[in-house]
Amino acid sequence: MKLFLKALFWSAVFEALLVLMWAIGYIGLPLFSYLALWCHFPALYFWPTLGDSLVGTFFFQWFIWLVLFTATFLLRRVFARPTSA
Repeated sequence: MKLFLKALFWSAVFEALLVLMWAIGYIGLPLFSYLALWCHFPALYFWPTLGDSLVGTFFFQWFIWLVLFTATFLLRRVFARPTSA
């Protein structure tokens, strides 16, 4: 459960940073906007109709980040070196 909560937290932080980059790009720095939209490409590739709604795209991409962070933290625990006592 602790592993899942850690993945939930970091995926939410990562997605929030991408949304913030998109907002900064919308205000006047288009490079940030393009970078944020490029990071959401997997969501648009696997579910093309999400391109009509940015909210759906952000939530689906957040779910993808959640799965990836969970797998990363789980594999890190599986392949960790045993500590000698």
